[in-house]
Amino acid sequence: MGGGYKMPRHLRQQSPSDVYHFINRGINKRRLFRANSDCQSYYDCLLEFRDKFRLEILHYCFMRNHTHLLIKSPDLPSLTRFAHALHRKYAKLYSKRHELEGVVFHPRSKQLCVAKEDYFSECGRYIERNPVNAGIVNNAEQYIWSSYRFYAYGREDELVTPSPVYEGLHPERNIKQELYRFYVSQPRDSEKMNLTLYLNVKRDRVLSY
Repeated sequence: MGGGYKMPRHLRQQSPSDVYHFINRGINKRRLFRANSDCQSYYDCLLEFRDKFRLEILHYCFMRNHTHLLIKSPDLPSLTRFAHALHRKYAKLYSKRHELEGVVFHPRSKQLCVAKEDYFSECGRYIERNPVNAGIVNNAEQYIWSSYRFYAYGREDELVTPSPVYEGLHPERNIKQELYRFYVSQPRDSEKMNLTLYLNVKRDRVLSY
């Protein structure tokens, strides 16, 4: 992400919507996924700990050295415990599979507060366009490891809880999917998250976009 856009390093403020843009990175920008089997392992870990900590995952994308999740959590402690459990289990699986030693994840994950429901779709669009913006694929539907095809084509994906904004697009499923495809496919002058607004709440920062 270029330009003047910078994410907060840490967030302790509870989101008014209970929704967070959750970002994990590999230590020193190293790969988190070397094969589809790694992505599947991470997906399975997400399923396990999503249920354990009673979270909802609205959007996701697994990139080579980082991941994006749009998560609804009842509270920040649950989100923190989720992150620790997820990192610990996947790092153990990944290290054993590839005979690695040392740290896998960057020690600080980013948990950005998405303050209003109106911004859910903008964040979801940003997450699902990551592979396009990185030049990995030409369009979002070509990328396997994201929630895009769930929303755009109705592909079954047990990890995803439908976003309420998506659900409200149209009562007919086919039209809703068509609207979503159009929304995500349209290029913009800048693919960083435009419409960003940082609100200082005491010493914490809430991200709206």
